[in-house]
Amino acid sequence: MIINGDIKHNFKPYPNEIKLLKEFISEINEYVELILIKGNHDSLFPKDIEILDYYKLNNYIIAHGHKHIKGENFIISHEHPSIKLRDDVGAIIKLPIYLINKNYIVLPAFNPLSPGNDLINNSPTSPIIKNEFLNSEVIAISEYGLLNFGTLRDLREFIRSNIYEI
Repeated sequence: MIINGDIKHNFKPYPNEIKLLKEFISEINEYVELILIKGNHDSLFPKDIEILDYYKLNNYIIAHGHKHIKGENFIISHEHPSIKLRDDVGAIIKLPIYLINKNYIVLPAFNPLSPGNDLINNSPTSPIIKNEFLNSEVIAISEYGLLNFGTLRDLREFIRSNIYEI
């Protein structure tokens, strides 16, 4: 099992969070091999727990994505991508998304408390995807299953051309 960064929430090492983190890792390690990738929240990580900057798996480099790493075919998670959709009466739904293109896969946040970066209205912060993100496929996670919205560029254009005036 690979946890791709931000294993802890707080930038500072809160004692209770560290205690729970160690218990969690110990419990998981009883069942599967656990590989931890360092995220931007993991700067003051406990010294007695091994954490990697990245991990190579077949043709992929699994990295958190908050800093540039040389290579191709990334799986990153830093961005917490999402899309915010509004209907013609103003109701809003925010969906976590996967971003997929020939050079990377961006994973959504798996914590429901992480709000996600709305890529309809914002740009990404990850240097790995900054230049190509508009050409990525948007695969949203909904209660109905996975929904393919095409490329982010096409989705942005569609939404911006269909904004309702009041």
